Amino acid sequence: MQESIHPISGVMQTALENIKDMIDVNTVVGEPMVTGSGSTVIPVSKVSFGFVAGGGEYNLPQTDATRPFAGGSGAGVSLQPVGFLVLSPEGVHMLPAQNKLPLEHTVTMIPDLSMGLQLYENGEVDNIDLTESNLTTITSDSNNEHNKFLCEKRPTKFSYQMHLNFQRKDENGNLDENWNKAVSNRAFRQCFYKGIDFTNYYARTNKINPLKCENDYYTMPGVCYNTKGEEYTTLVAKEMGFDAEKYDGETMIRLRANGGDISALKKQAMEELSAIGVTFPVKATYFIIASSTSALDNATILKQCFSDSFGDDFIKLDIQTYVSSLTQEVRTPQLQSFVINGWSADFGDPVNFLGQETLHDDNAFYSHYYSNIARVAEAPADYQKDLMDAFEQYTDLVNTANAIVNDTDARYEAFAKAEAYLLENVLVSPAYYDITWSLTHANEYSKINAMYGGCNYKAVNWETSEEAYTTVQYEQFAKAFDAAIQG
Repeated sequence: MQESIHPISGVMQTALENIKDMIDVNTVVGEPMVTGSGSTVIPVSKVSFGFVAGGGEYNLPQTDATRPFAGGSGAGVSLQPVGFLVLSPEGVHMLPAQNKLPLEHTVTMIPDLSMGLQLYENGEVDNIDLTESNLTTITSDSNNEHNKFLCEKRPTKFSYQMHLNFQRKDENGNLDENWNKAVSNRAFRQCFYKGIDFTNYYARTNKINPLKCENDYYTMPGVCYNTKGEEYTTLVAKEMGFDAEKYDGETMIRLRANGGDISALKKQAMEELSAIGVTFPVKATYFIIASSTSALDNATILKQCFSDSFGDDFIKLDIQTYVSSLTQEVRTPQLQSFVINGWSADFGDPVNFLGQETLHDDNAFYSHYYSNIARVAEAPADYQKDLMDAFEQYTDLVNTANAIVNDTDARYEAFAKAEAYLLENVLVSPAYYDITWSLTHANEYSKINAMYGGCNYKAVNWETSEEAYTTVQYEQFAKAFDAAIQG
């Protein structure tokens, strides 16, 4: 005897088969898109389904075994974009999507990725930071539609420095005496600050105006102002003697005094170091992440800057790679000769920057974890005596400034003297500011840009435009902004 099938089973089976037709892998993981640069972009979504089915039989007199049946089913579907999985030559990235609330415009932004320009052109994002390659493509074609919409951005809140390691070790944990002796020499260090022409390296960030990225200070501009309205780093410039120098788009400010000629310093360093057994060229070991072709391109340009500035007989950049963690694979075992790293203010006072490089302070982050000068101080070698004296003097200057708590102007002037001493002795060497170009529908000059804290990263209450902002408009924004902060 054949088993009868209840009508509710038919309702559920029909509904489930229709849902099955609605769902395939492309609903969650979308169809891959291949960009012109060779990157693959895969949309990823979160799909939620709700299903209900029910029915009832009516207990009425029947002539056969069946009873009247009434039933139905319903389903709800929610499709929420999660982001884009980007497979590029630089690696794999997940670009998250931002939720859009009713009656709220959210600016969709992406970082500097190879597929960004195509996403912008397709209207999928509202802002794209342009790579050197993007800018070359656009500016080399006078008919390119993007030329009049190129917008130069404000500096990010980071001051990037070349942090020298004064206690480098090799892969076996032995001290690298050749580098450690060299970097302990003042004339050797001054060649970094007074001799490296970073122009081509800056062009990797800002191809159109590379020298806008020049950084001559340790503290990030805009952190604090004295009672006269003077921005703190202008006080440092006065101490350094180049407060009258302005951006000219042609020559780095700190190279103008000697035209970048460090032949006398180089001769002095080589003579003094040869006398204590240093061999040349001195190898400066610099680590980049192995998976990033962009990092390799940057490092290759930096290596050429070393060669052009120092010659191949003095200092030679040695590019090495790490797999995933700079801290665990490089800094902790002290393998680097230097690291380029950005620092931003946790609070609006110069001590937040300058206090990171002092001795005898467990909270001095860079002294313990980058320069390793705190470790050198435990048992300095004879050749490190002058280096230690310089750090002691610098520490005293910072502590003296930090003790001034009832006179803001005097406090900042004292910190400026300490910072000038730090730079003149090149206990750390400033590298660059991050100033890029973009295509954008957002006026970032309208954002409240705290110099410290997480608020810098939030695109909240920005002025936006349905049409992309033009170069002329952004130049007007910049001019108005500069006038406002200068009083």
